[in-house]
Amino acid sequence: MKRTTANLAIDLLAAAFFLGMLATGYILYFTLPPGSNRTLALWHGSRHQWGQVHFWLSTGFLAILLVHLALHWKWIVVVLAQRFGLERKVEGGWILGSGVLAFLVVASLAGLFAWWTEMSVQEREPLHRLVGEPLDGKDGLTAKEAIQPTAGVADKIDFWKEVYPIIEKACLRCHGPRRGYGDFRADRKEDYFGAPGKQAFVIPGQSHQSSLIAIVTGQRPDMAMARSHLLPDREVAVLRAWIDAGAPWPEKEPVK
Repeated sequence: MKRTTANLAIDLLAAAFFLGMLATGYILYFTLPPGSNRTLALWHGSRHQWGQVHFWLSTGFLAILLVHLALHWKWIVVVLAQRFGLERKVEGGWILGSGVLAFLVVASLAGLFAWWTEMSVQEREPLHRLVGEPLDGKDGLTAKEAIQPTAGVADKIDFWKEVYPIIEKACLRCHGPRRGYGDFRADRKEDYFGAPGKQAFVIPGQSHQSSLIAIVTGQRPDMAMARSHLLPDREVAVLRAWIDAGAPWPEKEPVK
């Protein structure tokens, strides 16, 4: 194979691997975002599996780049020698020795990076709130208080003015008409109270037994993206009051 043909093949392979990296990166960031591994799949592949594809494409791209550098190493050395006034020292043995030295340096840096990452791994604290810790880091409800029944609940809760704005702000991005992660729609009444074949997230009159409260107060640390479901203490108090008042979900009055 002629040198020109080999260079063309290398460049085409590099372009193909790079486009593959872009495509899988898009999939991992937009199509299958973090936390969707258990709920979404693309072409029979989960986010974890697409992450493996992305890794191997990256590895292949790196290998192609190394081959490209090896094929052009003499040219690289000559250009650098000219740059620093060392043209007379550029000989066959010097070019080979510099290539070996460069390989050893890169391999050493890669090994050092791998060792550093292994030594720097730390266990994270459990993803739940300690009993007595304020829900939002301020004075207010604690995790223990948040799962207890609400005292002095009003007879009626204005669902559309007090409760639904919380749901709309915190939930609809991932559990709305556009995306329904976990087969749950936060804008549908039946998804809260146990539609056929679905778990009931709200038990009217019993906030302390309702899964919704456990989720938004960090009592379900093993669920996907558990921390992103946490709500400030004031919003938790509104949801608890709504549930303990019977969890009314009236028809929305038409706009006059």
